[in-house]
Amino acid sequence: MDSLRIELGISPLSSLEVEQVLTAMRTVWQPPSWIKRQSCGSAWLLMLRHETAPKPGENPNWFAEKLVAAIWLAIGRYACITLDIETSQKDEPCLLMFSEEDYQRILRDFRFSHSNIRS
Repeated sequence: MDSLRIELGISPLSSLEVEQVLTAMRTVWQPPSWIKRQSCGSAWLLMLRHETAPKPGENPNWFAEKLVAAIWLAIGRYACITLDIETSQKDEPCLLMFSEEDYQRILRDFRFSHSNIRS
């Protein structure tokens, strides 16, 4: 069976936004198996890891955009998100870094389609 191994880093976040991100993750995906919160002054860095089987026909890039859209919608603003996706296939790992330009593009695609994010 194919699997996805995900490592996700999100910053800067407030302590309330950390909880909003975790709630969004549980809503659109599933609870991560590993969570680390690291404070940096008054901001937080949230790091997550999880391994799961992808849904049939789910493309890792589309999955990544769905996940970051859910996070940005949950906190209501841009935050830097780095996502490392490995598959159990022989594919190369995929390191994605989402910028403010990505924020505008992705939210334009997902903002009116919450059902796309939760499916």
